[in-house]
This record gives sequence, C-alpha cells and structure tokens, in this order.
Amino acid sequence: MVQSFIVPNKVTTTKVTTKATSVASYSALCKSIDKKPTMVVFYASWCSHCKSFKPDLACLDLMIQEDDDLKNAVKFVMIEHSVYKNVVAKCPQLAQVKVTAFPTTALLVPGNPVAYMNSRDCNTLYVALKDAVGKRKKTT
Repeated sequence: MVQSFIVPNKVTTTKVTTKATSVASYSALCKSIDKKPTMVVFYASWCSHCKSFKPDLACLDLMIQEDDDLKNAVKFVMIEHSVYKNVVAKCPQLAQVKVTAFPTTALLVPGNPVAYMNSRDCNTLYVALKDAVGKRKKTT
C-alpha cells in the first residue's frame, strides 16, 4: 500500500496539502525518493487544468495499486502549491524540479535526471512508471 499523508476521495497516493505536515513526513518522503522511482505532481487546488487532470491521477493511482510490480516499487506524490516551498526546503531532491506552471508532473528516478511528463493521460504516465521500474530492475 502506498503511504499517504491525506487520503482524499479514496486516492491512496501521498498527498502533501497542508503546512501542518510534519517534518518527519517530509523526511520519510525524501528518503523514499532516494530509494525508488517517484512520480511527483505539483498542483494548485484553484487550477482548472489540475482539476481536469484529477480523473487521470485517480486512474493512475488505481493502476499502481493493482499492479504487483509497481505497488511497492514506486512512489506517487502530489504536492499542493501552498506547501511547495516548505517541501522543497526539507527535501532537496525536489528542488531539481522546475515548477513553472500547474500542474507540473515529473518522474524522479534515483541516479537519473528529472524527466518531465508532458502528458496528462493515465496510460502514458503508467507506461513511464513501468519503464522506470523496468530500467531500475535491470540496473540493480
């Protein structure tokens, strides 16, 4: 099961949405980014593009949970714009992601540069995660 800070609308992805999220939670998030491929979505609750992306994110989350190869091998994190600076200050791995618009979706694979995901399609994001895990399995 994917760890979660908050579970909105039955989505199991880690969702960082409040300034009250503990330092320990940030620390756990940073450690997991160093260990496994992580799909990060930076979003804003007021953003219409982010709202229209929500069904695909829910789809992706469900696909991850139903895929035995991905379920424990990847991290899926959503970070709300109001806590972006706090998270980046505590988690330098995220500082390499350049957030210039919402939503920004990036794939962080340990030992590789940030891969930005231009697609907002559930299947395309799923394939990117599968590829990241496949590449990781071959190199470890």
